[in-house]
Amino acid sequence: MSQATWTALLGFLSASVAGVLAIWKMNVAKTVSADKDFITMYNELMKSNNKLIEQNAELTAELQKAHASIEKLTQRIKELEDKLENEH
Repeated sequence: MSQATWTALLGFLSASVAGVLAIWKMNVAKTVSADKDFITMYNELMKSNNKLIEQNAELTAELQKAHASIEKLTQRIKELEDKLENEH
């Protein structure tokens, strides 16, 4: 083969390799961008989850207070009923 043919062939191969590398770089950039989006979304979900856990703890504490109050009221009602029965 002549030098011109080799030069043309090497030019074609160089352009092909450059094209493949450009496509690969573009795909890597898309993957990195998608990974960043996923990480951002994951972090937001974790913050939301932590907030829900805190709210759940607060609601549980309130529920325990309400339950204790109901127990006290139930006991007081029972005491009053017993007192009424003893008076009659």
